[in-house]
Amino acid sequence: MTDRPVAGEPEQERRSTVGTRALRGVPWTLASFGGSRLISLAATLIVARLVAPSEIGVVATALIVVYSLNLLADNGLSISLVVRETIDQPLVDTVFTCMVAMAVVLAGAAAALAGPIAAAFGEPRLASALPVLAITVVFSTITWLISNLMQREMQFRHRFYGQLVLAATYTAIAIPCAIADLGLWALVAGQVGSTAASALTLYLLYPRRLRFRWDPPRARIAFRESRAFVSQSVTSFFSENLHMIAVSGILGARAMALYSTSYRLAVMPSQALSGPVSEATFPAYAALRDDHDARARALLTATTFVLIPALAPLAALGVLAPAFVDAVLGPQWHGMALILSILCVWGALSVTAETVGWFTNATGGASFMARVNLVRLFVFAPLIFAAAALFDSLTIVGLLLVGDIAYESAMLFWNAHAKLHVSFAQVARAVAAPFAAAVALAAIALLVRLGCEAAGLGPWPELIAGSVLGVAAYGGVLLLVDRSLLERAKALASRAKGSA
Repeated sequence: MTDRPVAGEPEQERRSTVGTRALRGVPWTLASFGGSRLISLAATLIVARLVAPSEIGVVATALIVVYSLNLLADNGLSISLVVRETIDQPLVDTVFTCMVAMAVVLAGAAAALAGPIAAAFGEPRLASALPVLAITVVFSTITWLISNLMQREMQFRHRFYGQLVLAATYTAIAIPCAIADLGLWALVAGQVGSTAASALTLYLLYPRRLRFRWDPPRARIAFRESRAFVSQSVTSFFSENLHMIAVSGILGARAMALYSTSYRLAVMPSQALSGPVSEATFPAYAALRDDHDARARALLTATTFVLIPALAPLAALGVLAPAFVDAVLGPQWHGMALILSILCVWGALSVTAETVGWFTNATGGASFMARVNLVRLFVFAPLIFAAAALFDSLTIVGLLLVGDIAYESAMLFWNAHAKLHVSFAQVARAVAAPFAAAVALAAIALLVRLGCEAAGLGPWPELIAGSVLGVAAYGGVLLLVDRSLLERAKALASRAKGSA
């Protein structure tokens, strides 16, 4: 269970081993998040064709409450285990006991207060859906703890199975229920069933059985060490979810459906790419806390090779949003194209923010992250509420969200430069090729879109032609700007394959 260096092991060899183990985990985390997100994306699009947007908006609102309860149940405890130098089974069991107990209490409180919460959002249907969805808090808490323990121990293959079960179970439950015309209950059933299946899968796969145990000295240690992560997590949650609360509470369930669905599409590359790569490298960042050069190289490499696959779909979707909405989602989603395009810009910036954010956390920057989130909370969040209330506009809300992520990204890069020895010139070189290629893709896709509209072609030809030609331009510009990318990618793939 402990991670002490092996006696007599050369420091350089240890660092190389840590880096290799982290690199070995990247394919599994990419498969885990990428595969599960693709399944979830397919399920989301199918359900969107079958369920009215207003009902999807109700469930999206309920999930904001559920996510807040998940945060409180975790309380920063699980992530603090990842960065701790050594842990033992009594400490893990004590954290497990604390988190599950808090999850049960919070789920019960949410069920009891479902009526007042529904009244606060002005959505009566929340009163019946929230008590059922609150059950997922317990399952998600177990999943989150075990997932973090597996991340610490670099058991990425087991985490892959948990994510795959989550996505597959949701798809297997939600789509048949939607076909049976169960409306929002199709989504509720999918959420409950999938979180339960994922928690059970990870619990059975984790090599050490978790048990309920209470050790007061270890509990005090755990809560003390989690404080920095608590402040960061709480401020991060509010800064990242108040825009959803503003849309749902002020603009209503249909606007929430348009906005939350656009958000889910725009955040997909970050969740499928920067999230898993950063999680795989997070233990390595923490282990290499004294080797600034090695950490900087790892961050810059991760940033480049996360942006390359992430920016292409975002640029294509942002430009071809009208055709995508018409062809894939259907007429009931009319009015979504503009906010989808805006949030694709947000998604492109969030990829870099996610990557650098994990790096900052692993290098002792949790308190700095909390301060950044406080500014976002007290500056951008009130502006978003004001925009929703005064202008009744998803467009202005989306533009403010872009400003919010631009601020966060700038602060993270400033901290990496000032405190962690990553120069701005290095960052510019790391992002130059992907962003130049994204601009080229967007330009080609826009020309195709205008040509198809002038010729009177339908949304499918526009979507397909714009995507294919845009991606071709993307690849060409990548190689033109940085000819070393192919060789570097081959070298990384060879290392990952050789250490698998």
